Amino acid sequence: MTTALSPTTLASSYLQLLGEHRGPDAVDRATHVAVWAASLAEEIGWPQADVQRMREAALLHEIGTVFVGAEQIHGELGSVMLGEAVDSEQSAWIRWQDERWDGRGAEGLCGEQILEGARVLQIATTWVDERDRRDAITAITRCWAEAGRRLWPAGVQALTRLYRS
Repeated sequence: MTTALSPTTLASSYLQLLGEHRGPDAVDRATHVAVWAASLAEEIGWPQADVQRMREAALLHEIGTVFVGAEQIHGELGSVMLGEAVDSEQSAWIRWQDERWDGRGAEGLCGEQILEGARVLQIATTWVDERDRRDAITAITRCWAEAGRRLWPAGVQALTRLYRS
């Protein structure tokens, strides 16, 4: 019989491993994605228990990249690696985080077919990446440029409300 790690224990171990293999900037990025994803989930009206689940999933969402650098497969690999440490819905958020609103992602899911958690995770990741490279106004403008193509439009609206508050 195997014992599943709790998300908190796994997150702590993962952040340590991430720091060792990819450096402190990668740990900071994972933490920022978790904060923004949870804030975005809260902004769109998720219950607090689900906001916490989003925070956990977002913190762990790139676990696959520690072992395999290929960005194209990290969602699927990460969801498999997490096993029972997260629930099946959290695993699906991680797995489908790279699907596109317009259906041009790897699995061809589009719009509402993509779980809302995956859409939230993708927006939070995009926002953090854009903010790391650009000023806030340019970053939010770039997110809006992807709304309806890669990103969920209503989620980008929620991000804009968060940014302005």
